[in-house]
Amino acid sequence: MSAILENGDYVLGERGLLLEAKGSRELVEQALIRLKSRKGGFALDPEIGSTLHQIPLAEADSSLIEAVFCEALAPIPEVQVASVTKTTETDGVHIQAKLQVRETVSQIQIREEESGFFSISQKEGQT
Repeated sequence: MSAILENGDYVLGERGLLLEAKGSRELVEQALIRLKSRKGGFALDPEIGSTLHQIPLAEADSSLIEAVFCEALAPIPEVQVASVTKTTETDGVHIQAKLQVRETVSQIQIREEESGFFSISQKEGQT
């Protein structure tokens, strides 16, 4: 079971209990955790996480970012990186990624808040 995360917090249902992610949504939640966590930061399993925080997103190209995604998500065979697009806006670097999760495509957005720190969220309306 994976609980649903939104903006770094667990989502609670009407009764105050954690909302549980199931099926493809559970795999997306696992992918988001792996991408956001710093590789080596979890003592019980130092392989969980990504090295995304180690690369300067403003200077990295989409292919490097995609390679980091693929490495972080390799332990979840049901999740494949379909595409990664990077844009630079006035408020910083934005990365749009599409993840193939079984038979659906899930879109995620990454925004660099400051060097080495970023937010990751799932975009509404999976296709």
